[in-house]
Parts: sequence; C-alpha cells; structure tokens
Amino acid sequence: MNALTTTSAMTLSTADLEQVYDRLAESIDQAPDGRSELMLVKLVLLMARELGDRARIEALMHTALQDLEAGAA
Repeated sequence: MNALTTTSAMTLSTADLEQVYDRLAESIDQAPDGRSELMLVKLVLLMARELGDRARIEALMHTALQDLEAGAA
C-alpha cells in the first residue's frame, strides 16, 4: 500500500476526488502562462500547513514522484 492509498481518519470518496481533479485542472488552466508550477507549489504549501505533518507530506511527495519518467503510464 502506498501513501496515496493509505487510509486515514479523513478520506474523500472517488466522486469527491474526481471533482478535486477537475477543479485542479481548471485552476492550472486559469494560471497565467508559465505560472502553473508556481500555483501548484503554493497550493501544496497551503495544504501542507493544513495537514501539519511534515513526515506525511514528505512521504506523499515521494509517492507523487513515482512513475513520472518519460513514457510511464
């Protein structure tokens, strides 16, 4: 089980995750040209402050890096 599938006290339903994904995609599209990465960094920092668990955040970053090489599905 990886960090993205680990259960916790607070979970989102699949439908809620899909809505978050859709809104994230819209936010990326709304960011000024060349600024979407900055918007994502700001979002992660805001979410990290809300989560308040540095070790958990670092584990999630590690999981997010998995399978990002070119051609990975």
